[in-house]
Amino acid sequence: MKVRFRALRQVFHRFDTLATMQGRAERSMIDAAALSDRTVASPTRRAWMVRALVVAIILALLIAATSFFTGLEAEATASGGGIQATVNYAVVARRGEVVPLRISVSGLGSSDVPVTVWIRDSYLDDLELNGWTPAPSSTEAGPDRVGVTFDDVAQDLSISLHGRLLPGADLGTHELAVVIETEVGELDFLLRTLVVP
Repeated sequence: MKVRFRALRQVFHRFDTLATMQGRAERSMIDAAALSDRTVASPTRRAWMVRALVVAIILALLIAATSFFTGLEAEATASGGGIQATVNYAVVARRGEVVPLRISVSGLGSSDVPVTVWIRDSYLDDLELNGWTPAPSSTEAGPDRVGVTFDDVAQDLSISLHGRLLPGADLGTHELAVVIETEVGELDFLLRTLVVP
């Protein structure tokens, strides 16, 4: 009988040992799975934080750049038929601020000749106009543009348009089409201004 009890005890002991080992193995597998989940989730969270930080830095740089470049002007020149024209215009403009536009024409000869400057309507629609310097002799409206004529111009002509961007002006790139007509021909300009808030 003692031998049988001892044999049974050994069998139960083996079953307990096997059950304990199996429980430990299952717990180890669960812990490993949880750990792998944590290690997978952690870099993803970190990656999103890095992306958010990069986007914030880029936005800050863009805002700083538009503030820095606001009021930046460029100069475009064209020539033909013995005359030369220069247009100074805003490359970046802010809503509610003055937008410079200066036009110079040279080489017109010694006789007094008329010069007409045409500007596309879509550009003028976003401006609060305060007039030209000097004042034009006449104004003419075309289908999609406005023309101002300066009579009796000798040699050179320098004019300025005084305008301020409206607070509700569309953001983005605006095309500035300028055509300068004289008796000897015309010069065309297609320029672009970036409007920022």
